[in-house]
Amino acid sequence: LGAGGELELYQSGNHSVIQHNGSHFLSLRSNAFIVQDAAATKTIFYGDPNGQSSLYFNGSKKLETINGGVDITGNLQVDGFHCLGPINLDSDIDVEGHTNLDNVSIAGVTTITQDLDVDGHTNLDNLSVAGVSTFNDNVRLLDGDRLQFGNSQDISIFHNGNHTYINKSGSGTGNLYFNIDQVSFLNTTGTKSKFDLFSNGTSVLYYDGNERF
Repeated sequence: LGAGGELELYQSGNHSVIQHNGSHFLSLRSNAFIVQDAAATKTIFYGDPNGQSSLYFNGSKKLETINGGVDITGNLQVDGFHCLGPINLDSDIDVEGHTNLDNVSIAGVTTITQDLDVDGHTNLDNLSVAGVSTFNDNVRLLDGDRLQFGNSQDISIFHNGNHTYINKSGSGTGNLYFNIDQVSFLNTTGTKSKFDLFSNGTSVLYYDGNERF
C-alpha cells in the first residue's frame, strides 16, 4: 500500500506481518484497543484513551495505569531502581537478601530480618531487630541521648554534655553489679591508675599514678 509500498500486509509462512516502511509513524486509531490470543479467550493488552491501559500475564491483569501512576498486581522484580521522588508505602517491605540504601527515612516501625547496608543518613522512628545486631564501627549517641536497658528502662548510660552517667531510673530495683575478677579506674588517656579492685587480692588506691594505699 502507498505510492512507494510504504505499508505491507503479508503472511511469511510462519507469521502474519504488518510492516511499515515509511519514514513516519504506523498509527493505529480506535476508541479502544485490545490485543487477545487467537481464541479470543485471554487478553494480552487493553488500552482506553480516556482511562486505563492494562498489561496481562496469562490472562490475568498485572499492570494498570491509573490517574496517579500505575497499579501493579503481584511482585515487582527489577535489576536496578532509580527514583526521583518520594516513595510512599502503605504496607510491608519484605527484603529477602542484601539491601543497600544511601538514605533512609521511615516514620513507623521497621522490622529487618536480613542485611541492611546504609551508606548515608538513616532516620528511623522505631526499629525492631529480630536477631543479633553486629556493628563494625562506632555507635554514636548525642548529648543527652541514653542507652537504656530493662523493660522499664531501669538503667541508662549517657553523657549530658558535661558529665557521663550510669544512672538507675524508672521503677527498677536492685543493685548494680560488676561481675569481673579485676576492676581498674584510669585517667582519660589510660596512662595512670586511680583505683584497682581484685577479687582474690588487695585493693589499691593511687595518687597521680603512684600507689598510696
